[in-house]
Amino acid sequence: MKKECEHEFKPSAYSGSWKKGTIWEKCSKCGKENNERPMTKKELKKWVKMCKEQDRKCKEWNKLWHTFSNKLSSPFKYKGYDLMERVERFAKKHPTVKIAHVDDSYFSSSYIAFFPHECKDEYWGTTALLIPQCSGEPATAFFLYPGHVDGLIKVLQEIQKNQKAKPRKYNL
Repeated sequence: MKKECEHEFKPSAYSGSWKKGTIWEKCSKCGKENNERPMTKKELKKWVKMCKEQDRKCKEWNKLWHTFSNKLSSPFKYKGYDLMERVERFAKKHPTVKIAHVDDSYFSSSYIAFFPHECKDEYWGTTALLIPQCSGEPATAFFLYPGHVDGLIKVLQEIQKNQKAKPRKYNL
């Protein structure tokens, strides 16, 4: 008979305001999630301090993305090849911006541009901007937290392994 877990619940998520907050907990041994509970006064004080620090860092984390989007008034003001050229010029001035070439559903070369949200000592995530070249559709932005990046890399590595196991017979 399997021994039942002696749960060690630790915070897994937070939510709240400056006046009251909620904590969701998860067992560090078995992963079982516990119901949400209100924060204690001590936890709320720590939460407020963390939020203030995060607000301060947020300006630094988002600086690159906001520099890009403010420069263009909105990243969606331009479309297609026009936006792709603007991203290329921006990336030349900001080498942390990376561009990956993809084909879109119109069989046109398109971009996914990656804008890191980071400061000197912390990485927050990355905004990815999918820019279709010819469809007339606006660019689509999505955000990758560190765990999302890890998951995306894992999937791409699996695809790469399959690709190497079954190479194309005809290269265009």
